[in-house]
Amino acid sequence: MTLMAGFTTCRDMGPNWPYVDVELRRAIDAGAIPGPRLLVAGNYVSSTGGAGDARQFSIYVDVPIVQTLADGPDEVTKAVRTHLKQGADFIKILVTGAVLSKGISPGAQQYSDEEIRAAVTEARRWGKPVAAHAHGADGIKAALRAGVRTIDHGSYLDDEAIALLKASNRQSFYAPTLYTSAVIERNDPANPVPESERERSRQIRSVKDAGFRRALAAGIPIGFATDALVIPHGDNAREFSERVRLGESPMSAIVSATALNAEILGWQDRVGTIGAGKLADLIAVPGDPLQDITRLEARRLRDEAGGTSFATIWRRAANGVARRWSSLGC
Repeated sequence: MTLMAGFTTCRDMGPNWPYVDVELRRAIDAGAIPGPRLLVAGNYVSSTGGAGDARQFSIYVDVPIVQTLADGPDEVTKAVRTHLKQGADFIKILVTGAVLSKGISPGAQQYSDEEIRAAVTEARRWGKPVAAHAHGADGIKAALRAGVRTIDHGSYLDDEAIALLKASNRQSFYAPTLYTSAVIERNDPANPVPESERERSRQIRSVKDAGFRRALAAGIPIGFATDALVIPHGDNAREFSERVRLGESPMSAIVSATALNAEILGWQDRVGTIGAGKLADLIAVPGDPLQDITRLEARRLRDEAGGTSFATIWRRAANGVARRWSSLGC
């Protein structure tokens, strides 16, 4: 669904079942199934009681997806080594609370500065970056000082955090997720969200929007992220409209999702722009997204086409073989 939504290279931030994303990446790379090129986390690293601790009801109930609870620098280091040994391309750590979890507020820092540094230090030994789930300002700044590659969500981004991002000289990036608020708050009956978590989303939405506007005004590079599965797979492009609503130009948003994201992933020599020797991933959509950014949205295309999209994806692989997909919502 993500490929058919026009996204041909993606970073998967950790599946519900550990290392499923590693195997999916291998299957896609082998040509066994169609899908976007993936960089994967294997699974996230969370503190006990943290945003990634899935034992919502009782610590005595075995939850198989809880595989990477790590407390203290030594356990964090071990978790990083384990994920990278199993084939992860990067490490994801959950630095703060989350909207869709019980307990501590999304803005509260959960990993200590020492634990965050341990993750970054070990990942660097392997030549791999760290992505930090971070909503609150303290957690954002602790992660930036430790040298993470991305601040994902970054809801309480403040001026001090922006200064740290600038000082990183494009070594650290802010990657907001704006469309999630609308999805959580509409409470789709097919995927219901508890009222307590919808209230969290309502409380954080205006702060999140203000942080994005602050980043725009400061002129820092802003990565493109979506937080799928919180938003439905295939609706990834809805993020464009949220960014434009908050003042970003359509062209800037598109560059964020292409050239800038390629830089963030370290793949700027392969994807993100059209150039000699690069992998050519091209999508064609009806209309001009610079005039109407919703032209990039899968649902918009499906609606206009009466259930069939006119969009086509062309991909040229490294071996020179071109492949084409006609999408039901690219």
